[in-house]
Formats: sequence, C-alpha cells, structure tokens
Amino acid sequence: LPDRPFALKHTCPTKLLPSDFKVFQVGMDMSGTRDLCRAFSNAGMSYVHWDNNKLGENMRCSRLHNFHPFQNYDDFILISNIVDNNDFYDGFLDLGLLYRHYPNAVLIINHRPLEDWIQIRSNFNNRQYIKSAKIAYCYEDDKQVQNRWREEWERHTEIARHMKQKNNARIIKYAIETQPVGDIVDQTLELA
Repeated sequence: LPDRPFALKHTCPTKLLPSDFKVFQVGMDMSGTRDLCRAFSNAGMSYVHWDNNKLGENMRCSRLHNFHPFQNYDDFILISNIVDNNDFYDGFLDLGLLYRHYPNAVLIINHRPLEDWIQIRSNFNNRQYIKSAKIAYCYEDDKQVQNRWREEWERHTEIARHMKQKNNARIIKYAIETQPVGDIVDQTLELA
C-alpha cells in the first residue's frame, strides 16, 4: 500500500479469525513495535504501523468528535504505534477509548525498562523529539518532559491493570527484552 508506510495487508491468516478480530499495540512507542508487526505479518496477519501520524490523528479526533476510531483501518488486524507526533498525542495511552469501541480487542502492552524508554525518546531524532515535546507541553526543560512521560506511563499501566481485573480486558504484556515476539503472537491467537 504505497500511501501507508509500514502497512501490510495479507489475505490468508494462519488461522481462520473472526472478521472483527482486532489487536492494538498499546505499549511504549520505540519499543519493538516494528518487530511485533513483522511477527504478525509472518503469521499471515495484516497490520498498520504509525501511518505517518494518521493513526494518532484518527484516535485524537475520535476522542474530540465522539466517533468510532479506525473506521478506515477495518482491513487490518493489528494497529500499532498509535501516535501523532505533530500534536504530541500518544493514542496508545488512551485505553478507555479503545476499550469502549473495541471491548473484545486484544491489547498488547509492549514495554522495556522505563528509564531506558525515557532515554530513547529523549534522544530520538538527534534530540529533536524532546525539544518539540518541550514546546508542545510548554515546559522549560527536559526533566519536566521526562517526568511527564514517567507519570503518564505509570498511570497507563495502572489503568491497564484495573481494566484487566475489573472488566476482564484481554491484555497481554510483552517485555521486549525478555520475551520472544513469537510467543506474543501465539498468545494473541489463543484469544481469537
């Protein structure tokens, strides 16, 4: 699909899946998201990754205008890297919106050690990412941005834990440094 970078559509998954089967990568960006997409692709499942900020834009607009997110992405099983870097919207943190519209979806929370992720984000694109984040958040220094990212991630993991306990949400945790990505695909297929 030329107009969708990092998007791939397959027509025959390894297992007959329900037509409404959806998987969302709702963990850390810059933390194995492309590896996860490759693993899904190798298993014959379609994915879309980032899509030039369009995934994040779609989710942000869904929140603002109260419409069902990802209507233009029905052909994809895995939706990954839901961010809008133009407006610094981390859609992957918005579990409530996803769960409200996709209560049967599988949510994969990929993660690495928190401080490693903070450093990767801080250094991304020759430190332009954190410089732009300071402007977007109206912060004076890097530490304020990094503290915000820490707090958002801690709140995110607490919400996910609560959703799994209270609502029996289908959440899979994926520690990218210690778990084989193929195991995550297998766990996901078991929930289909």
